[in-house]
Amino acid sequence: MATLHRLRQHTTVWMSLIVVVLLSACGAPAAPTTPAASSSPAAQPSSQPSPSPSASPAPSTAPASPATELPTPQPSAATEPSTPAAPQTGSLSYFWPANLPSGFEIRPARSSADAGGFSLDIGGSGGQPPAASIVGGKSSPAGEPPTNAGQMAEIRIRNTTGTAYDHSTGYSIFWEEQGVPYAIIGDLSIEQGRAIADSLQPLDLAAWQKNLASAPAGGNPPAEQPGSTEPDTHEPTPDAFYLFPDVLPDGLEVRPVGASADASGFSLNLGRAGQQEPVAMLVGGKSSPASEPPSDFGQMAEITVRTNKATAYDQNSGYSIFWEEQGVPYAIIGDLTLAEARAVAEGLQSTNLEGWQMKLAEVGR
Repeated sequence: MATLHRLRQHTTVWMSLIVVVLLSACGAPAAPTTPAASSSPAAQPSSQPSPSPSASPAPSTAPASPATELPTPQPSAATEPSTPAAPQTGSLSYFWPANLPSGFEIRPARSSADAGGFSLDIGGSGGQPPAASIVGGKSSPAGEPPTNAGQMAEIRIRNTTGTAYDHSTGYSIFWEEQGVPYAIIGDLSIEQGRAIADSLQPLDLAAWQKNLASAPAGGNPPAEQPGSTEPDTHEPTPDAFYLFPDVLPDGLEVRPVGASADASGFSLNLGRAGQQEPVAMLVGGKSSPASEPPSDFGQMAEITVRTNKATAYDQNSGYSIFWEEQGVPYAIIGDLTLAEARAVAEGLQSTNLEGWQMKLAEVGR
């Protein structure tokens, strides 16, 4: 039975093969054959493979269109970083005084300015003292405050903090604005320095130079005359040269008798009420006794008078005070207490020769 069964299987297989061959010969499609349970025929590769719908297209190696291609950035003069230039003095203000204290004028011949700084020379009318310079910029003297000056004091100037240096003959003031140093250097009182500083107007270099070119040259010192070393006593006197008491301490009064004033100096007597003889004398000018303190005076003491350094001489019977303003010597000489002498000095007002003579005439009426 087993043999008969195997014979039937072989017969069936051969019959199937014969049918397949006949159908192939006739061009009919071959019927699929049922594979045996123990075999798994491998898939045959197709000569024309078609892509699967879900497959992603392979990346193209063709160059992109010029319209869509992004060029590689190239360095250019416009985009390359450059070495920063040296800092300019853009924050430097070329200060020019809108007003000067009475008796001052600009001296163009001694003034200059460039990109690094400026220096404006000012002084007394007709070349008279005092002399001072308004300077600014890190290359100017403003950048190096003096190390050998006397006492220093912090002051308010142009809405900032400055330093006033006392160098016996007057004050110099140093300050900074926007990191730029400025200074007014010379023989000035603090009030004069402040007044000049507060009148300063910021300009650019071209405007400053234009102002300098149009400034009158009358303030230049007069040329020396050959063969003459004598000072010219006929030079115009500064307006602020003459001092007249506006307020006096109780008991003191002006004595018009014996008073005098001219282009070289002035002298005014002061007395006590009820006493005939004067007790003190107010003098000023280089030709006056103020220019030569007596050598036989007693003890000396340094004091401050009208914001200037002064010397008080003790003569046993009273005090005399000597000081300078704008290079001009002044003195109150007599038998006053130190408090009285100081009070007289603080009550003095500056005026010109004509104003001084008018005030004297009013007292004599």
